[in-house]
Amino acid sequence: LTAGVFSILNTGAGLAQEIQSNKAAKPTSTQTEPPPQSTMTGDWGGFRTQLHNMGIDVTSGFKGELLGNIFGDLPKQWAESGEFDFAATIDAQKLWDIPGGTLQTTVTIREGQPPPGGLLQQSEEVYGRGNIPRLTEFWWRQKLFNDSLTIKFGRLPQGDFNNFTCDFVNLTFCGAPAGNLVGFYWYNWPISQWAALARYDFGAYSVGAGVYEVNPHDLDQQFL
Repeated sequence: LTAGVFSILNTGAGLAQEIQSNKAAKPTSTQTEPPPQSTMTGDWGGFRTQLHNMGIDVTSGFKGELLGNIFGDLPKQWAESGEFDFAATIDAQKLWDIPGGTLQTTVTIREGQPPPGGLLQQSEEVYGRGNIPRLTEFWWRQKLFNDSLTIKFGRLPQGDFNNFTCDFVNLTFCGAPAGNLVGFYWYNWPISQWAALARYDFGAYSVGAGVYEVNPHDLDQQFL
């Protein structure tokens, strides 16, 4: 089965969300100086800068959350959950001389326990979908016509439409609401599905449409 979505967005907010959630393509100019070091593992003896100059940026990170009930009649329980991610972003112009292209791959691994029982909302943003490695992103994005048209396809989470920023651990107000409210049909991060979408920017506004595969096997406890 397939499902389609359609949206009209204010480009200011839409572009900011895309850059934050999808790690948009890096500048295409040749990098001669090492980028500012803001990572825990440093420059790997210069190898990370070499990769960056080629058009390959490798990142990883871990987010952990500890939650518990400290007041009220609910059980006094505590729970910890976390997510490790490993990602590679390829600037296609630098690496393959394809202007406007970006290849993104992200693998996530979740761990931990479910949130304390008795709550009405999903209180742990990084819990769910199994404590296993998953291929969360594997997509190609192509920008055309001076970056006015964006085409994107591959394995995508359902996060390019109606997406909230994740300012707190509460999953009800984080990510794409459709995937949180009807998670058996729309699949949010860390689940990906085959999809394709397009968006055209008209100055302050943009119009976009997408088609997503609906496959219950995407929820299986396996890498994909």
